[in-house]
Amino acid sequence: MTLADLTKQAQALVQQLDSHQDIASHSELKPLVRQLANKLNSIKTEVKKLSPTVDGTDSTPVIDAKSGCYKFANEKSFFCPHCYDKHSHKIATTRLNSKMRICPQCRSSIK
Repeated sequence: MTLADLTKQAQALVQQLDSHQDIASHSELKPLVRQLANKLNSIKTEVKKLSPTVDGTDSTPVIDAKSGCYKFANEKSFFCPHCYDKHSHKIATTRLNSKMRICPQCRSSIK
């Protein structure tokens, strides 16, 4: 579950709380629910600002021409292109010899 999903769920709960008859009739609770909704909206905008930054750094693979595997920034391992393309799983390959690597998950050989 992502932060965006959690904020959506929290907003739905705040809306249910806001529409509840006990909250609507209580003069002290109504402003507190409004403040909570405003704070939740500001958190949601912050999450939207941060999510492209977080997603952009990890999910941009570069194909290593020598091995044929994917390389990610800040990662030393070589990753299986088949597993990443089909399932978006980063599976580190193991070296068989100087010219071939094998994926332990899908068992494909990469030259």
